[in-house]
Amino acid sequence: MGNVEKIGKIKRRISYVFTLILILGIISIIVSLPSHIRTQYLFYTLGGITIIVSVVSLIRIRLAKDVQSLGASTIQGLWVCSSMGLGYIVSGPAPYFQALLTTWVTNLIIGIILLLLGGYFLIKTSKETGVPLSV
Repeated sequence: MGNVEKIGKIKRRISYVFTLILILGIISIIVSLPSHIRTQYLFYTLGGITIIVSVVSLIRIRLAKDVQSLGASTIQGLWVCSSMGLGYIVSGPAPYFQALLTTWVTNLIIGIILLLLGGYFLIKTSKETGVPLSV
């Protein structure tokens, strides 16, 4: 497979991943609306960062011209989104935030998805592009 085909294949796959991450961030914000104000601020922050990083990553991926820049853009975005996934998992159940059970469980599931999705595609992208995970 040529370099152009390889870049196109990776771009398509990673664009789908970041689009899914973007949708999960939006769902997180919507689900937190009926909750306590502390819960709203927590998930507005986590969801907002996830949305912003997804959009910026999608732009950087579309502008990438070579495998190295594509890999670096993808890995940097996935690290941040995976970190936000960990934030969803550990922050939601804290009594301070007074989250509703439905908000808590939904965002816990979103966090697990972000963490697993991010971890899988971090490793896969690193292997395909040769860019180290410590970008």
